[in-house]
Amino acid sequence: NMNIRKAGIKDSKQIKNLAESLRLNSQTPKEKGFLIYVLDEEEYKKHIQESKYFFIAQEKKEIIGFVMAYDDKSLKSLFNENQMKHEDNLVKFILEQNNPFIFGDQIGIRSNNEGNGIGKRLMEKLFAEMEKNHINTMYIAISHKPVSNKISMDFCKSFGFKKISEIKNDDNHVWGIYRLELK
Repeated sequence: NMNIRKAGIKDSKQIKNLAESLRLNSQTPKEKGFLIYVLDEEEYKKHIQESKYFFIAQEKKEIIGFVMAYDDKSLKSLFNENQMKHEDNLVKFILEQNNPFIFGDQIGIRSNNEGNGIGKRLMEKLFAEMEKNHINTMYIAISHKPVSNKISMDFCKSFGFKKISEIKNDDNHVWGIYRLELK
């Protein structure tokens, strides 16, 4: 009995814990997709406040998945407030694209819930919200090197995302930039 809704400030602790459980350990990269950059609770709060495109999947009282995305205005203001510091070059590249657009920053699904269609439901909610606001373009960045996030690539390609560029951040992580145009 799963509910998908907009994230609220009070969700930040559970979101952080879920994200932390999906953090990449370079010694044992997970097969199931992973997060490279995990925020702290205060940062997740800030991102929740800043974005209309941050959704969670909840079962009973437990958050089992989330998608954190921003429109170009929110992305710009988070970037200017130094809230995207680890993603500097990548975000600069995306901010140069024609707006309006959505930037999908993180998606996380609790390990034992993967493959249950939760990610798909979260993305569909995000697409519906984009359509409501007449935004047709979405960008995401997926880790290519040193670790290639194959699960995320397959997931995104299933929606029709196409690779448009590769960007290296200051920490030497190489990211593929993918774009989707909603019909």
